[in-house]
Amino acid sequence: MSGTPAGGERSAVRGYLWQYDHAAARVYEGLLAGDLDLLRLTDPEAGRVDDLVLVRGGRAHGYQFRSSKFPSGLTFRQLTDEPASGSGPSQSLAAALAEGWQRLRSSWRDAEVHLVTEKYASTSERLIADGATGRP
Repeated sequence: MSGTPAGGERSAVRGYLWQYDHAAARVYEGLLAGDLDLLRLTDPEAGRVDDLVLVRGGRAHGYQFRSSKFPSGLTFRQLTDEPASGSGPSQSLAAALAEGWQRLRSSWRDAEVHLVTEKYASTSERLIADGATGRP
């Protein structure tokens, strides 16, 4: 990275390029379909689904984008147990997404939330303790 302010800005933009590409694709889909009613970036009212809020055909869509320098598996435990970055000490990513959905529902009767990530679903998660019987 360059020691100049412009070098830092270029690095920041490169880091968000993946997110911007995905956001632009969702907006473009709405424009092509002719049902794009509203577009908000970094919507302060949307909670954790604030990266992009689109209203298409009366339905609100809140997006949380999560890019990774090195994509890896996303486990069920990471989704439900581990605190989501920036969401408080005890709120999981699933809880943060649910809170975002509730916030969208307070303004729009019909709402969906979307987690868009480079991570893939893990196939190595163990949901029961070693030696335990039964199904998780």
